Amino acid sequence: MQTFPESSGSSSRSWKTTAGPSPLPQLRGWILLVCFAMVLLILVGTWQVARRARTTDSLGNLSGGPAPPGIMGQEEVGYRLLRTITLPSAETVSFALSPDGRIYVACHKELLVLESDGRLKRKEVLEHRPEALAVGPVFHRYPGRVYIAARDRIMVYDSEANYLQTWELKIDPISLVAIAAGEETIYAIDAAGGQVLRIGLEGQLLGTFAGKDHDRNWPGLILPGGRAGIAVAKDGTVFVANPGLRRVEVYTSDGQFQYFWGKEGAACDAFFGCCNPEKIALLSDGRVVTAEKGICRVKVHSAFGDFLSLVATSRELGLLQMPTTVPAALAETVLLEVAVDSKDHVFVLAPERPFIQVFAPKLDLAEPEEEEEERTSAPISPM
Repeated sequence: MQTFPESSGSSSRSWKTTAGPSPLPQLRGWILLVCFAMVLLILVGTWQVARRARTTDSLGNLSGGPAPPGIMGQEEVGYRLLRTITLPSAETVSFALSPDGRIYVACHKELLVLESDGRLKRKEVLEHRPEALAVGPVFHRYPGRVYIAARDRIMVYDSEANYLQTWELKIDPISLVAIAAGEETIYAIDAAGGQVLRIGLEGQLLGTFAGKDHDRNWPGLILPGGRAGIAVAKDGTVFVANPGLRRVEVYTSDGQFQYFWGKEGAACDAFFGCCNPEKIALLSDGRVVTAEKGICRVKVHSAFGDFLSLVATSRELGLLQMPTTVPAALAETVLLEVAVDSKDHVFVLAPERPFIQVFAPKLDLAEPEEEEEERTSAPISPM
């Protein structure tokens, strides 16, 4: 705060003036200079707005800002939109698919169970706010069993969404942000510890891996946004997204490090920004699907990191990027969740949006009978 010295002497002051040159010509010069500067600023600002509008329109970027140059490259999108499922709630957090094609959506306070065609089958109230969701795959001991990770616990449900039990994890601090099911093990990412937890099917902690190791100079999981992804292959291989390092790390089922891949960059074979990829899923042949925030793109890589195809970019994911409220458009970065069904269709959900978009390889849509699936599901009324 600025302070000013108190005046001294009488409050009544007399001012002595002296004759001199008139200041008016000099004042007019300053006024003209200021006016010229204002006009120049307006012209530059108008040019910048027009340039950004052209860039946004050409890239289909609906995420609230101009896309960085060179992100999309020349690669063609190898998938096309198959259908859109409209959900009964916009308070979505995460989702997963069961082996029989059911869709399980975790919302702030409830679990939604949908048939494969998007029809709402059941709604179950959740006792704790979910952070992540996994469903037992076909090679899991209990295929279709549902595992919901809250901050410090895992809630377990059967395939019909009947509550079974809760595993409270006695780790402090702890913050579960991702979960996946293997054959006999549940894997959960703990953002507070920057590590992966191995959990038995009775809820017992079996061990940890991928965390920081000073002896080996291993950085551990770096999660600036508090989000990460994890997926388990049929042979037990565990794929872990380490977004702070812009890479995917690969481990054995018991947590032994194998290799990692990924690099920072704007091209399609790299991961852009401070922390990508955030979420991953596995196709039936072991290829890896990655989802990136900010620029909103979903890609397919080989198990060893070779870029293979774009699934969707900001243009194809436009519906998921539309804000549900005006403040969301100003303050929120669009995040993405991904899952894959038995046909290798890629499902994409944006938390806090009431839609799931389903993409299929373009080659798979050549048959006329499959064209019928392109219809958008009608909105579903809450039960």
